[in-house]
Amino acid sequence: SEAPPLPDRDALGLPAGAPARARAVIDAEGRLLTPLRRAGFPFPSVANRDAAVDHEAKTLDVRYTIDPGPFARFGAAVFT
Repeated sequence: SEAPPLPDRDALGLPAGAPARARAVIDAEGRLLTPLRRAGFPFPSVANRDAAVDHEAKTLDVRYTIDPGPFARFGAAVFT
């Protein structure tokens, strides 16, 4: 199955113009993985996080590399 679209930076809690906080960058990782889990990828992970600070421009650019992991489906449920 195809991976779902990922949240934009506002939905990640990283809106443009907000103060650059390490906690927000780390918390955004969970928000990136949740849509994948809901779409049938039970073990997604952040394979890499690259953050670059430009002190002169007062900006923080963050790039996440996401590994969705394998797609999985539950089989038929049987209750006895």
